[in-house]
Amino acid sequence: MGAGSEILIQAKNHNLKIVEIPITVRYDIKNTSSKNPWRHGFGVLIDLLRDFEYKRPLHVFGGIGIITLGIGIGIGWWVIKSYTASGFLPLGPTLLMILIFIIGIFTTFTGIILHSIAQLFDRLKTKEE
Repeated sequence: MGAGSEILIQAKNHNLKIVEIPITVRYDIKNTSSKNPWRHGFGVLIDLLRDFEYKRPLHVFGGIGIITLGIGIGIGWWVIKSYTASGFLPLGPTLLMILIFIIGIFTTFTGIILHSIAQLFDRLKTKEE
């Protein structure tokens, strides 16, 4: 399964045409694979996510960062509402909001920096070819 995913990624990267060809498969044969199908499938999924993270870091880290920033802003909104209603600043949620907001900012900037590095590598690779 991992090799098939890698072949599809490489075919897409080289703008190759992909067609489906029907085949027959038998699943009733015993002892054909030494790997647990759940563990193998999870491993393939992790490999695909790593490949996506490497090729599109802005989508991965930037997306996680934006979501984290949104959560921090949401908690901050609740903290402000709580403070204006009671005049008391809840310490725990305030610290949590600051922590989540900082993590969101760092993750977003990590995505931007890694995206810039990936673009630089692509330009250097193109010049070599």
